Amino acid sequence: MLAVVVEHKVKPGMMAAARTRIDTNSERIAQCDGLLMRLTSVPKDRPDWIVTITVWTDQNAVEAWDRQKAGVPLQKASDLYDQVQKMILPDCAHLGPVNLTDRIS
Repeated sequence: MLAVVVEHKVKPGMMAAARTRIDTNSERIAQCDGLLMRLTSVPKDRPDWIVTITVWTDQNAVEAWDRQKAGVPLQKASDLYDQVQKMILPDCAHLGPVNLTDRIS
């Protein structure tokens, strides 16, 4: 099991369009084999950021999603975000429960 954390710094005035793009991807990703969960949030202390956390069964499932995502035309990320940071947490099953409530709005 692994987790993927993606932080999106949204350009000024683009939050609604960015949320639409991420919500569309959330609907599509829900159909993917190997997805265990997805969380999307705007951190309380960074209202111009959107953070997504997905948990997957394995790296193959993540790569399959990345290929599927690349094949669908959406508004270009560069139009919406000043910065996108992606972090992969491999072998996260041993971490157990994580308290995210301090970051969730």
